[in-house]
Amino acid sequence: MDFFNLLYKINKTLVRNMIIPMKKHIYPIGIKKKNGSISIPLGAILEPEIPDIIKQNIPKINGKM
Repeated sequence: MDFFNLLYKINKTLVRNMIIPMKKHIYPIGIKKKNGSISIPLGAILEPEIPDIIKQNIPKINGKM
């Protein structure tokens, strides 16, 4: 189980995952409280196909925090 699935299961009543499907991968972008007041970027596994503006705003992770 990867970090984002674990995080979702822990916080499933408080947060909603926002994901962008690209190719065969799913890129977790962040979590958002159900009231919509806050969005927390968690990072994504970046590939060259993702626009630079996204790379600048989302920290890269290697499956670990």
